[in-house]
Amino acid sequence: MKIYLDQEVFNKIMAFAAFTRDEFSGFGFCEVDKEADGIFVYDFEPLDIGNYVFTKISPEKILPLMSREDARNLKVWVHRHPMGNGIPGRHNWSGTDEDTITQEPLGSPPHFVLWSVSIVLTPKGLVGRIDKYKDGKVITKHLEVTPNIDSYHPTFAALEGERTKRLRAAEDERKILELADSMFDDFMDDLPEEYWDMDYAEAKGIIEHQAKDLVNFQPELMTEGAAHGSHQTHRDIRRQQTEHQSSWLRWYWSNRGDHAG
Repeated sequence: MKIYLDQEVFNKIMAFAAFTRDEFSGFGFCEVDKEADGIFVYDFEPLDIGNYVFTKISPEKILPLMSREDARNLKVWVHRHPMGNGIPGRHNWSGTDEDTITQEPLGSPPHFVLWSVSIVLTPKGLVGRIDKYKDGKVITKHLEVTPNIDSYHPTFAALEGERTKRLRAAEDERKILELADSMFDDFMDDLPEEYWDMDYAEAKGIIEHQAKDLVNFQPELMTEGAAHGSHQTHRDIRRQQTEHQSSWLRWYWSNRGDHAG
């Protein structure tokens, strides 16, 4: 069994989600489609915008809905909250949700409602449930909701991938400059007097180039160290890299014709 949303209902829920970051709630109308083994929600009326953790529908807002000709189909509670993962299950529903659904569904006694449908928009998508009330007991079945935002997940994933690459590139650039500065400082601290007339800008450029290679290959260095049971820290590896690069630069400058002693 699934919960099927009319496209206009889905659009309205998403529009409210875009309009506010707070919780919102409302009631909807549905029909049971036995052939499709599902529940078709054909209308949704938003009734309240609360705060980040709470929403409450005033009784006076419910009365106009109960006067509609299709009031018998008023079976759906829709709301949004900041928990859950969009996969049907108990974990998507707060303790307050459970109390509302099992003790006062749609603002009425359970024995009067007989059954209700609940839909919640979580940070990862819509999920639903149907609850049946009989002899003081509640039988709950968690259901998928369609359409859902997972229909757009490939696009979301692609955009998130691009964002991650941009952030990673910026972080790598920060690491490169930080490492290059440290390497250059170490290099200058013990630079022999005969190299004091060197082209410092060129030397800094060489060090930044080497720092870029070190940052790019650092994951491999760490993996190799772990494979050999090494307990080296990032600082240990960075120190060894700095010493190696300082030695390499000394060799570079000592073999340049214009700086040869």
